[in-house]
Amino acid sequence: MIKDFHNIKKYCLVCNKQLILNNTRDIERKKYCSYKCRGIDNAQKNNLIPPMPTRESRKKAGKTISRKMKLGLISKPPRKEKTKYWNCDICNKPTSQGSTRCRECYLKTKNIEIKCAFCGISMIYKKSRIKAQENFFCNKSCKLNWNNIHKIELGKYNCPICGKMFEKYKSMIKTENPCCSVRCASYMTSKKGNESIFYIDGRTPLRKQIKNSYKYGEWRHNVFNRDDYKCVECSSNKNIHAHHIISFSQLLDKFMIKIAKNRYQKSLKYKSLWNINNGITLCENCHAIRHPDVNFMKIEKAIQNKRIRIN
Repeated sequence: MIKDFHNIKKYCLVCNKQLILNNTRDIERKKYCSYKCRGIDNAQKNNLIPPMPTRESRKKAGKTISRKMKLGLISKPPRKEKTKYWNCDICNKPTSQGSTRCRECYLKTKNIEIKCAFCGISMIYKKSRIKAQENFFCNKSCKLNWNNIHKIELGKYNCPICGKMFEKYKSMIKTENPCCSVRCASYMTSKKGNESIFYIDGRTPLRKQIKNSYKYGEWRHNVFNRDDYKCVECSSNKNIHAHHIISFSQLLDKFMIKIAKNRYQKSLKYKSLWNINNGITLCENCHAIRHPDVNFMKIEKAIQNKRIRIN
């Protein structure tokens, strides 16, 4: 017969606390309410700790002590002392525990009183804001009125797109787009490359432009696809590079001597740069050995990995 563990009551051997039974196996095995009680019982068996007083004995002891205290046979325990109060170093007012300044004196040292630049009303500002800002205002209306009187900051500028004259503050032109309207600003940001107003020919080097171009990525992909994405020397698939047989710098020097203007657009049509037979797939270690003047640390690691000696 399976025993009904819900109706059975069992108590801890140490503290006499009622145990929580989760299944029928706990009826026979469970003896303690916690690991603490089990450790105390094991220590008592080994004569390490004196036996723990029960709950009933504690209640009796507490009642006898309270009776003796009422009769005056036992002195009452001393009360806790009240929290000490300190005085402020500046105004000598009482402060909370541990603080050497009151709230008012602390705010005075942290904040500073400043007058509005237009109406002259006094305000409280933080010291950190005063360093970054020159003029202070109590509200937006004071700021607008002050700007209307002091129109020194307003300057006349030409729109870079439509050429229209317009007035604007210097701070707005530095932070925002230097245009007369939102339409001109959106047109300015949409144009890129040669069509952009801020384009300067020769700002970025030609080598970087070619390496970041879409056609150079196609050339690398075609070289890798021809060699099945494997190194030609060691046939490894990790960290593959596209190596030029005739170096990229030599080809680029020949191209630069021939052409002087619009080099990037004409370099995309220069056939010797995009010849697939000029490229070979190499891993990082083999590629570092082919270029001994680029990075000596990489070459030493490559020699250790490949176990190759260079004479």
